[in-house]
Amino acid sequence: QNHPSQGLQSEGFCLDFIVAFGERLKELIQKKGMDQKRFREIFNLSPSTVSGYVTNYRIPSDEFLK
Repeated sequence: QNHPSQGLQSEGFCLDFIVAFGERLKELIQKKGMDQKRFREIFNLSPSTVSGYVTNYRIPSDEFLK
C-alpha cells in the first residue's frame, strides 16, 4: 500500500509540510497538557484521523487547517 504523501511533490505539495505538521501537532497537544483522546473530542475527529496526522500518514483537509 502506498503512503498517501507519495507523489505529492508533483502536485505542488511539499513533503516537509506534512512531516512538520505531524510533529507540530504532537508538540501542541503535549504543550496544552492534552492527550490525543482529548484533542479528538475537542475537534470531533476519529482516532484513526488523529493518529494519521501525528504519524504523518494522513494529510489534514483545508477545512481542518482553517
